[in-house]
Amino acid sequence: MGFYVDTAEMKKAVEEYQKLSKTAQSQLNTAKNAMNGIINSNALSGKVGQAISADINNNQNAVIVGLKSSYLAVEMELRQAYQDFKGTTGETSDSAVLSEEVLIKAKSDIDKMKQTYQEQVKSFQSVYSSISDLISLSASKSDFNQVADATKKYADEIIKKVNQFDSKQGNSANEDMIQSLSTQIKAAQKVGGLGYTDPR
Repeated sequence: MGFYVDTAEMKKAVEEYQKLSKTAQSQLNTAKNAMNGIINSNALSGKVGQAISADINNNQNAVIVGLKSSYLAVEMELRQAYQDFKGTTGETSDSAVLSEEVLIKAKSDIDKMKQTYQEQVKSFQSVYSSISDLISLSASKSDFNQVADATKKYADEIIKKVNQFDSKQGNSANEDMIQSLSTQIKAAQKVGGLGYTDPR
């Protein structure tokens, strides 16, 4: 099975992610402000207060900033991929459906129609030939073959362009950042599980 691309679904996915990203950004800002509120309140003092402040600054806020950055980066990457798809394929419609299976079948159907057309032309020529002693007729000219060949070529170009776009797509540039962020979150969770005790 080859590709199947619904540009309306692509556009909708980008828009839905943008909404999700906006909501997440707002929630992350609220969380960061709450964390900073703990530090700025001066409610915690001594070594424990310093340790909690350091944890918030070095771990919690770093994770929040990383999450915000990752949401924005993925959003930009999705928008860029959508624009790259449209640019590479030349597809301008926001509601096009491109299916390799359908395009291949269409090419096969065109070949069958061309064969049927050729058989009909030969049949007409045979009939014209058989009555040529009575009346002189010639088959009408048609550009059917040229139109059929141009249509097949267009289908081939669509397949080529979608595959060209697909081959350009490597791993996400954001995978390393997200993996690093995941590691940092796990480390922060471990630190959060430690008790603050006096080492004496």
